[in-house]
Amino acid sequence: MARTDRCRSLAELGALTDRLAPGASPSVVTADRWVFGELSRAVRHDLLGKDCCRSLPDGLLSRANVAAYLAAAEQDDLRARPRRATVAHPENSTNVRRRVLRRFAKALGTELELPSPPPVRVIAPVTARQQARLQSHVSGWASLLPPQYARRAVYVRLAAIVGIVVDTGARSGELVAMTVGDLAPDLTTATITRRPQGGWPGEVEELSLSGSTRKTVAAWLELRGQLVGSLSGAPPRALWVSVRNGGRGGLAGLPIGAKTLRWQYASAVAQLNADMKAQGVVGWVDLPRTLERLRHVDKGFRAPEVPRVGQPPSSAATAA
Repeated sequence: MARTDRCRSLAELGALTDRLAPGASPSVVTADRWVFGELSRAVRHDLLGKDCCRSLPDGLLSRANVAAYLAAAEQDDLRARPRRATVAHPENSTNVRRRVLRRFAKALGTELELPSPPPVRVIAPVTARQQARLQSHVSGWASLLPPQYARRAVYVRLAAIVGIVVDTGARSGELVAMTVGDLAPDLTTATITRRPQGGWPGEVEELSLSGSTRKTVAAWLELRGQLVGSLSGAPPRALWVSVRNGGRGGLAGLPIGAKTLRWQYASAVAQLNADMKAQGVVGWVDLPRTLERLRHVDKGFRAPEVPRVGQPPSSAATAA
């Protein structure tokens, strides 16, 4: 394992990222430091050539070392921490890596030879059947689990989240930015401030909520009122709050982040897919475990709803 503190080219790259930061947006600075971190781990784990530390343009950013770095990164081998519930999306991240590498090369006044990008995966959209079954799954357990079960509160919140995503196509960042004021008093509409990936808040949309979503949102607001009512001081305006003390959100009633929503969504979907497999449901295709995929639905597909599962989930979600 190489000593990164003795790597000349990494020191030069660190200085370069610091020099570029003042004139860049926060998202660009984050991307620069992300690539720097991945390159540091590639050096530390001896994944690059022996000349990688010789200099920045001729060593670390040489054609061979850049190709080796991208190959390792696109295999998800350079993460600071292992993945938990989400799956890799190399076609998303590789574009960012390549933009950053070109930015570094331009700042150095050198040419950068990049290998051909990996083929773009074609991911089938979620079907209306999958969306409907997921809504039935989370809403069913929100009503079937006894009130004393911690997971019941998770499912009450998740049922409202799933309904809003299905109706509005909201991203996880847009969800956590929502406040109670973004819901119409009669819950017929929700206001979503669009936050494209890597971008600043943009267009504001007021979108209709279906009857089933209004019902799940009403149930969540009732529970949320109890949770924030136990806090001292002014209650938070965030729509999504933690459901228990000591969970991922800290105290019950405090706002939670996108990671909590994504992780608990992935856990519930894993349980749904397992239930469908155990029941031998004909024609069921596993629902992707990323919340982002729920936004992309094939509206032309219609199929009869599959029956509800009749048993409480074993470990579908951990309260937060």
